[in-house]
Amino acid sequence: MRTCRAHALRTWREKVNDRRKDRQINIELDEEYESKLAYVQQKTAQKDIKAVIEAALNACLNQLEAPRKTALENFRETEFIGCIQADPDLSPNHKSIVKSAIQERFN
Repeated sequence: MRTCRAHALRTWREKVNDRRKDRQINIELDEEYESKLAYVQQKTAQKDIKAVIEAALNACLNQLEAPRKTALENFRETEFIGCIQADPDLSPNHKSIVKSAIQERFN
């Protein structure tokens, strides 16, 4: 394990610097989170752990603050056209069954 300045995942201790009001967090990362941190640093070219933590917190806050859509809004965005009730043998006979259903509906 390696000790890093990072978001509190397991154990942490907070110190407040009276002059700058910065907070320092000390943490022990297990191997899983150590490799995850290294992966994020590599993919984002952010070598500074503080920058990685700030980006993660901002992403989390953006997700929490994003307006929630209703089920109807989500459904409308799918561009779903419609559905029909049909026989179990729809797959081999789909053309004739769909044609019949359309004709019944609009005639």
